[in-house]
Amino acid sequence: MDEKARALIKTDLSTTYLVEAGAGTGKTTLLISRILEIVETGKAGLVQIIAITFTEKSAEELKVRIGRKLEERLREEKDLVVLQRLRQANQEIERAPISTIH
Repeated sequence: MDEKARALIKTDLSTTYLVEAGAGTGKTTLLISRILEIVETGKAGLVQIIAITFTEKSAEELKVRIGRKLEERLREEKDLVVLQRLRQANQEIERAPISTIH
């Protein structure tokens, strides 16, 4: 039903989006997809992207989930330029500014 909006949020990197949705609707998954799109297109490295969450637990979960998705993409990617960007992001995951505001 909202696939068009989700695709825009993931790929339209020139626009800032505010996503309002309830629990379990895929907001974090969408955020991870957008972050990886930024990395894969070379718009920014992982350490240049700031992700702020409300709790330390959610920040850690976000970092873990990004790491898992990076590993998955590293196994699948064939484009050597994108592969290098993903490898760099994988090395930077622990230094990535994914944190909470308190």
